[in-house]
Amino acid sequence: MQIDLSPADRQKLEQLAKETGFDSVESLVGEHLRFLANFESAREILALNERELSESLATCDRGIAELEAGAGQDAVTALQELGRRRGFSAE
Repeated sequence: MQIDLSPADRQKLEQLAKETGFDSVESLVGEHLRFLANFESAREILALNERELSESLATCDRGIAELEAGAGQDAVTALQELGRRRGFSAE
């Protein structure tokens, strides 16, 4: 198989391969093509079952209701609180 790329695209892929630990563009692209070829099986593994989907939707609904009631937090405060609960400190 041969894939024609512009020099700019090739350079971007070389940088991406380097940043993500691949030895070459070929190995990066090969890994992604293998995933794509097996996408259906990967999708089945990652899919939520009915119970998980129902719980996820209920959690989203509760969150939206809280925001609409004015009970939301800004992202920075929420992340700081989450960090404190997990024992992390910003200092």
